[in-house]
Amino acid sequence: MLDTGTSVLHRSCGSRREYVGACRFFNNTKVDYLKIAQPMIVNTATHAKDKVVLCIQDTTEISMDKHIGYLEYEDTQLGPTATDNEFGFYAHPSIVIDTAQEALLGVSDLYMWNRSRDKGTKASRKYKQLPIEQKESYRWITCARRSKEVLNQAARVIFIADRECDIYEEFVYVPDDHTDILIRSRDNRVLFDSDKKLHETLAEQQEAGRVSLQIRSSKQHHARQAQIAIKFCTVK
Repeated sequence: MLDTGTSVLHRSCGSRREYVGACRFFNNTKVDYLKIAQPMIVNTATHAKDKVVLCIQDTTEISMDKHIGYLEYEDTQLGPTATDNEFGFYAHPSIVIDTAQEALLGVSDLYMWNRSRDKGTKASRKYKQLPIEQKESYRWITCARRSKEVLNQAARVIFIADRECDIYEEFVYVPDDHTDILIRSRDNRVLFDSDKKLHETLAEQQEAGRVSLQIRSSKQHHARQAQIAIKFCTVK
C-alpha cells in the first residue's frame, strides 16, 4: 500500500496469491487495530524521549456509505454516525509533535469505535446523569492516560484538544508534574471563591499582545485578515 499509494487491495497486491493472503489477514478475527498500530506507537515513544512534545487529539468520522453494496447491515463494527451516515465508525488518534523541531514523531494512541444502532437518544439514556466512564466523551481521558504511559520518557507532554474536550474530569485526572493540557474553552465555568465566571474574568484582563491570522472564506464570511487579542490570567 505504501509503494502503490492506494488501499485498494487488488491494486496493492502484485499477484493473486498476495491478494488472497491480504484478504485472509484483514478478515482474521485475531487481527486487532491496536496490534497493527503498536510498532508505530513504540517508535513514537523512542523518538519522544527527553523531548517536550505536543500530543494533539481529535476525532474523525469515517463514512462507509459509498461501499454500502459490499457491507452487511448487521456488521457489529459499523454503525450510524453524526452526519446521518448508516455505515461508519470513528477514529480518535493522538498525534505527537516535537516542539523544538516542529516535527511529527508519530502517534501515541489510537482509539476506534462505532455507535450501536439501538443506542437510543441522549434523553432516553439520561446521558447527563451517566458517570463519565459510560459516556463517549470518556475517550479523551482514556486516550490521554494511555498516551501518558507511552510518553513517560518525554521531558514534558502537553495535550491539545478542541472544545469537545472541555470536560471537568479531564482537568482532574490528566494534568500532573509531567503533563499539561491546553483545551479550547466551551463552558463558561464558575470560578472558585469568586462571584464571576471564566469568560467575564478573561474579558476584564489587559491585552498582552495581538497576532494576525488569515481567515479563509466560507459560506458564512469572506476571506479576511483577523487581529486576535491575547489575554491571560490564572484562575481556579
